[in-house]
Amino acid sequence: MKQGEAVDLAAVLALIQDKAAPALVLLHGDDYLCRSAIQELCAALVPESLRSLNLVELDAGAGPRQVAEEVATLPMFRGPKVVTVQPAEFLAPKKSARSDPFAKAQELWEAGRQREAARRVLALASRAGFSLAELTSQRAAAWKTAGFTVSGKQLELVAAVAAFAQAEGLLLPESDTRPLEELLTRGVPAGHHLLLAVEELDAKGTLTRLCREKGLELVRELPGQATGFGQRESRDVRGLALEVLGPLGKTLAPEAERLLASAAPADARALASELVKLAAYVGDSKTISADAVRELVAAGAGADLFALSNAVEARDKAALIGAIDEELGRGAVPLQLLGSLAAAVRGLLAARARLAQLGIERRLSFPEFERKAAPAFAEADKQAGRKPGHPFRTYKRAEAALGYSLRELSDAVVELARADAGIKRGMDGRLWLVRIALRLGIRS
Repeated sequence: MKQGEAVDLAAVLALIQDKAAPALVLLHGDDYLCRSAIQELCAALVPESLRSLNLVELDAGAGPRQVAEEVATLPMFRGPKVVTVQPAEFLAPKKSARSDPFAKAQELWEAGRQREAARRVLALASRAGFSLAELTSQRAAAWKTAGFTVSGKQLELVAAVAAFAQAEGLLLPESDTRPLEELLTRGVPAGHHLLLAVEELDAKGTLTRLCREKGLELVRELPGQATGFGQRESRDVRGLALEVLGPLGKTLAPEAERLLASAAPADARALASELVKLAAYVGDSKTISADAVRELVAAGAGADLFALSNAVEARDKAALIGAIDEELGRGAVPLQLLGSLAAAVRGLLAARARLAQLGIERRLSFPEFERKAAPAFAEADKQAGRKPGHPFRTYKRAEAALGYSLRELSDAVVELARADAGIKRGMDGRLWLVRIALRLGIRS
């Protein structure tokens, strides 16, 4: 097997078994699949008794110099040493054809995982050439000059991360790739191994080219299957199903595989979660049937119900109607979608009413919201017996609520109640859902 050759996971594991482990493996593609591959590779490379000291796991906060120093440093105990970096942001392109480079950080931040989110944003800022002190003052034009396209929402995230980083003492990783390039050119020390993973590679980057020359390339994607002209692409779930269900002693029936492929989430992490739930659902049965998939997955797991609430918050009637049709096509029940719409509208109504009580009728920056409104929102949650929501998520919902008037949201609640009664009487569920989508999209 030649260096720079693209291989599959089984081939790399076979090399390790044959005592011919590569010094460098470059993984790219789906984040979950890359992470699971790294776990398997680490388990094969480093004996369990040595992992606490001979396995070094780095994240987006690690720059090329730190990675090079870790790889070059001798392990505490004799034996193989492995350094993993995921995500290796210094290998990613500034302009992604795959996704918004800030999207994962936004997701982590809103999920309450601020440190992980901050390290990703700081890595992007480092590649853009900004210092930590400059982050709160940089505007979209400055990011664009550095090769990044950012929106107001992303700038708000950057400002929040800058404040968090200063409070927590986080630093920007060094962006200079030359120390790692020099190490790879000299050669990784014998018995040392470097695993670099990133969702998308900067194909033109010097370091990417060098990694491809010196190591093996492992592409980890959840493949799609063509389903016919004009139809939604389904996922090829067989490989991941074997990987997830094999250790659990379960298999997918052929019809179950077909149904799951058409209803499956687009990312491997969510699909793996559904497979685990299916395995638990069938109990002692060794085979997951099509009926199990219909019962547990068709009406919900493949459905991106967040798309409904996101469209409501964006006040995008076209996106909302599209999401409704998509979920109905996947097998979702109209009353289930109505419940998601009702939850989104009630959340906006509560936020809009709270803002009105505070005398706030215009959009605020995140720092302004933290000062003027966040304490009141947190207190209201406590009084209602709820755990206070994450500040940034609360801010985004409040911001979306200002896109509606109190009257519009109150009328929407009434319309939802009418739809609930109508659907339960046997009337056309889609017509009721589309009627609500149109009402939410019309500005009075």
